[in-house]
This record gives sequence, structure tokens and C-alpha cells, in this order.
Amino acid sequence: MARVLLLAVALAALALFVVMQGSQRIALMAPGLLDDVVVQQWAHVVRGMLAMAMVAVILGHICIGSIEMEGAFEGMRDGEVECNWARKHRGVWVEEELGRARRMVVRDAPEVGAG
Repeated sequence: MARVLLLAVALAALALFVVMQGSQRIALMAPGLLDDVVVQQWAHVVRGMLAMAMVAVILGHICIGSIEMEGAFEGMRDGEVECNWARKHRGVWVEEELGRARRMVVRDAPEVGAG
């Protein structure tokens, strides 16, 4: 349930960001639509604040993904993580991979008594 809520909030934030950026872009590209200079100035201010917020989100994402989560940077660098780390952070994927490995072992194992 928490993941669904997180996904919904992220999608809503993304939609709001796209709408705001799109409207700002249109307003700034067609200054004839905004006859008032004050409105144009506020459009620039709002666009600048949105850009700074986006940079903050990106930097936060990088920080959480590399520094805050122990083992994540080594996994990105080496391409491998410990099994316990993978179970904790990517449990469904680990179970899928272990199931695939078990099926391959059973399929490739020689039959007992065949000979």
C-alpha cells in the first residue's frame, strides 16, 4: 500500500511539474501573450524556482542512492551486491532469480539411476 501511495504522489508531482513547466515555457516563448511586464517577470521567477526545486530533488536522489544506502554505490560500481542487501532492497527480484536458478539446476541435473 505504501508503494502505491508513493507512486501516486510521485506521478502527481511529475504531472504538476510538467504542467507548470509547459505553461511557463509557452508564456516565456510567446511574450505577446503576456502583455504585462510584471507577469513576465513573475513567470521567470516561478520558472527559476521550479528549476531549483528540480535540482534539489535530483541531488537528493543521488545522495540517497549512493551515500545514504550502504552498499548501493558498490553495487553500481561493481555490478554485484551481497545477497542479503538484494533481499532487503529488491526482494521480489531475488526470489525470481533464485527460482530461475533452481529450475535450471533441476533441469540440468543428471537423473539418479540412469546409466
